[in-house]
Amino acid sequence: MATGINSPIGTLPVEMLHRIFDNLDAETILLSIRVVSRLFQAAASTYNRYSIDFQLISTSKFPLLCRLINPENVISLTLLNNYRTFNQTDLFISLTHLKQFTRLHSLTLDINESQLNFV
Repeated sequence: MATGINSPIGTLPVEMLHRIFDNLDAETILLSIRVVSRLFQAAASTYNRYSIDFQLISTSKFPLLCRLINPENVISLTLLNNYRTFNQTDLFISLTHLKQFTRLHSLTLDINESQLNFV
């Protein structure tokens, strides 16, 4: 992994990268940008304004994103049950605890009663 220091973007302060991240989805930040350099990895790890909408995250990448996301850095979370997110809500509930999302400002749920009991 390169350090990114030799490129102009590698000289940007982390705060500026975070402002750029404000316009990107969590999947792009964690699976595409984070792996570019140590600077981007550190910026993604310290970014604390993730908005996560699980209907926008591919099913194949979902488990990896659940492991990479620090719940304390999430401000918005959307959990839906539909044909695109089949079983993602159950998997998410089994991998995380909602109590860990201490900075959560927005929570959107479209789940069944049994899932609500686990949340």
